[in-house]
Amino acid sequence: MKLSYENDKLQRFQEAHKLGNPGFEYSNTFFQELLNDQVGRDFFNRLAAEPEQWSFPKCLSRVPYQWIQFLRLPVPPAQSESYDVLNKWQSVLSAAHSSGNHVAFLLTRSAGKTSIYLGAYDPVTKSGRDAVTQLEQTTSIHMQGASFARLTNDKAIWSFVESLNHTGIVTGLPSSRFQKEDTVNLLQTMDRLTYGIRDTQYGVEIEHDYAVLVLAEPAEDREIVQLMNRFTELRSDIHKYVAVNVSAGTNESRFKSTSAGGSIDVGGILGGLASVATVLNPPVGAAATAAAKAIQGTVGMSLSTSWGKSFSTNTSFSHEERNFTAAACEELLGNHMKRLQNGRSLGFWNTGVYVLGDASETVDTVLGMLRSIYAGKESYIEPIRVFNAGTNAGVHSYLRNMHLLPLPGDTQMRKEMADLLGIEKGWHVFGPLYESFSTPMNTEELSLATSLPRRDVPGLRFVRNAVKFTANPPQLAPSARKI
Repeated sequence: MKLSYENDKLQRFQEAHKLGNPGFEYSNTFFQELLNDQVGRDFFNRLAAEPEQWSFPKCLSRVPYQWIQFLRLPVPPAQSESYDVLNKWQSVLSAAHSSGNHVAFLLTRSAGKTSIYLGAYDPVTKSGRDAVTQLEQTTSIHMQGASFARLTNDKAIWSFVESLNHTGIVTGLPSSRFQKEDTVNLLQTMDRLTYGIRDTQYGVEIEHDYAVLVLAEPAEDREIVQLMNRFTELRSDIHKYVAVNVSAGTNESRFKSTSAGGSIDVGGILGGLASVATVLNPPVGAAATAAAKAIQGTVGMSLSTSWGKSFSTNTSFSHEERNFTAAACEELLGNHMKRLQNGRSLGFWNTGVYVLGDASETVDTVLGMLRSIYAGKESYIEPIRVFNAGTNAGVHSYLRNMHLLPLPGDTQMRKEMADLLGIEKGWHVFGPLYESFSTPMNTEELSLATSLPRRDVPGLRFVRNAVKFTANPPQLAPSARKI
């Protein structure tokens, strides 16, 4: 049966659709903006348009991290392709989270040598002395064979970071590109960054200096639970608009009736017939005479004719409308919930990944290498984004002082937003974890962001049970003896 709707019926259907689907008032643009801009954090792309114009409050204080330097990597040379460093490194980070200490990872490439430093800081005591001792002990236990040097003077670190004027930022979730059972992920490590960056200028080979700085501040369980509650509330609100059953119908009926009535005088006719009967047939004369007398006169008769016609039609239409954009947003929030649950077990961090280099091109190269290392199967939850901040003095002031870089913006507007939303501390509806140029990560994701190299280079060596010659030695001075 082919259904057709007149204009008035179509209008009623649209009204029923509107009443039955309150989400109709929210266009797909609303959910797309919510999905990409707020949860997927696409607003970073808008900020990337003009990094030189970013403005920040002044950063004058330096976080007093204490540092240890890796001298030997905990990788046996004969097992470099099968030795599982990543899980051991995750154990170190998880133990550091339980102590509540801030952790810093610094990879530097200077004068053809690579160095890796681990820093620690206790925000309660405002000191890094005990924190770095705990970090060194934890690393030695979980990564046997590694050797360190405690830095009593970190002036060399500060001066090197200070000398690199060009900066870059990496946001997004590192995730494994592939993971098969009983295999080691050899693709997503810092090996490529430890080999250095070289180019030729005017016929002379140039070795570029750069640093990768990862700052990780542990999130308290209270913050994780609060964030989970907000995600759950948002997911519940969005679920109303994922699927709605819509129905509409029309009903018509008609009935028509006519009737006629009156009276006729039949007494004279029936009386005459009775009289005739009396004359012609005396035995029945008495009865006929009595009957004639009974009906003599006017007799009322009702002659009624009625007819009716009824027509009824009932047309209904029902279907389910599904907003796939809202469904995708709900699924995204579900994925974040799984990450938070993992973070409650192994640790959750507010993590900033930053790059410093001696030139803008060097920063771009390192950013590209980090993106290739971090991007994996689950990174779509919050894609890896890289930003070359140029020589923005505000960015540099935060990085050289080892602070997470805040998001640029109007401080007064943020205060008004916090008052409107009833937020006592901070200004973002998701809490302090979303108020800086950083990414909330669980320990698994942080271990990928700071994945240790697996091959020795100048400045880094394997455990002391074999000798291996590097394929990428530093450039020798013209006066040096050659083999």
